[in-house]
Amino acid sequence: MFVREQRGKAQAFASIFGVIYLHLVTIPLLYGPEPLHGLFSYEWKGGLTGLAYLGAGLGILVGTFICTKYLNRSYTRLAERNPGKHRRQDNKPESRMLFLQIGMLIVPCGLIIFAWTAEKEQHWALPLLGAAIFASWIVMAFVCVRRI
Repeated sequence: MFVREQRGKAQAFASIFGVIYLHLVTIPLLYGPEPLHGLFSYEWKGGLTGLAYLGAGLGILVGTFICTKYLNRSYTRLAERNPGKHRRQDNKPESRMLFLQIGMLIVPCGLIIFAWTAEKEQHWALPLLGAAIFASWIVMAFVCVRRI
């Protein structure tokens, strides 16, 4: 039973890290100084490409704030409702599933905003908005899986 639980947790971590890695790799391709592989680029020059990570960084800050404010509050409320069942040392995965499910619905929305606005060559801030939405809820999913 323990091995099966750890394997599921490892698979969840692997999928989350895989999506994060793929997203972080596309940022320099989109904002880099020259187009690569025939893809569109905003062609930020002079070291400005690193500023494109601010969208994801801001999203992580917002996600951390949401996580600390609401996730712990909902877990405490669930623990009070079911006293013997949800002790601190007996951390139940079901107590964090609501935020994980919400996050997994919003993460693709952020990726779609990032990808479609970049494909249609919209204003440079719109893909960063998609990156912020993606990052805020992927950090929520990461915290939910980490706490299991």
